[in-house]
Amino acid sequence: MKIVDLGDFTVDTQARRLYRQSEELAAEPKVIEVLCYFIQHADRFVSLQELHQQVWQGRVVTDTAVRRTISKLRTLLGDNDTEQPKYIRSQMKRGYQLVCPALPGEEPAVQSHAAVETNAAKKNKLIQSHWLKQLVAGSVVSALVLVVAFVLLASPVHLHTDYLQVELDIPGQKASLALSPDGHYQAFVGRVNSGDKWQLYLHNRQKGQLAKVSTPVPHVRFVDFVANGAAMAYVGFRQNVAELYIQPVADLAAKPQQYVLPGLSILAGPLALPNNQMLIAGGESYNGNIHYYQLDISTGQYSQFSF
Repeated sequence: MKIVDLGDFTVDTQARRLYRQSEELAAEPKVIEVLCYFIQHADRFVSLQELHQQVWQGRVVTDTAVRRTISKLRTLLGDNDTEQPKYIRSQMKRGYQLVCPALPGEEPAVQSHAAVETNAAKKNKLIQSHWLKQLVAGSVVSALVLVVAFVLLASPVHLHTDYLQVELDIPGQKASLALSPDGHYQAFVGRVNSGDKWQLYLHNRQKGQLAKVSTPVPHVRFVDFVANGAAMAYVGFRQNVAELYIQPVADLAAKPQQYVLPGLSILAGPLALPNNQMLIAGGESYNGNIHYYQLDISTGQYSQFSF
């Protein structure tokens, strides 16, 4: 079979292409090759050794590299439940097997080149819009600083300091400041002493209340408001491995939801997008490439956004 319907996906095994609802998905070549090999041998388990020999064709790669490729395939298919897999199951000492029926399919009605370019342009416009807002905000802040400096230098005698107000005065260091879209909340990470771990804080600006947010991960470094300000997305580290959580703002006692991005041990800079979407920077190591990934908060599925 050249064209195979696989659950919510369509696979062109000859051209090595993967589609979902007529939209081609970006994936590494080895990821698609492993999927096609699983389809070809769907009646049995495929061992790691066989994948080494048939997919990597004798190239020297570690078992970890092969497992990472399979993990990327599962993520691409949204198959993250290892106990009840929808597409690929694994069994110790036997290997992996495709559990979703692979049925003969029809050539997908792929979007035209113009439509693909239009979608890409929309994504780029969205990113550019966000960074433009950040640039404008930074320019406004810089302008205000210059104005204040000019006033201080030009007329120090007439400066009315009673107009200045400290909004939040707590000791220690603070970083990764985020403001909710309605301006109701501020979120930031902070620590009192340089040897302490960074903790997550939420400031209710209307009530003037500051709350330290309990987090499953001991060392929080990045935070932003997502879901139109209804939740905080924060990244913490446990033994140099990043973990991503989303915490509802309305109930800080609720258990936060963890989002696992297999293969990405480094995460940074969560960034809110409309429609329950967010961007997050990620990579396999500090020395490797860092890319942006788009995450759907409602489903937990994500895809590489920048290349």
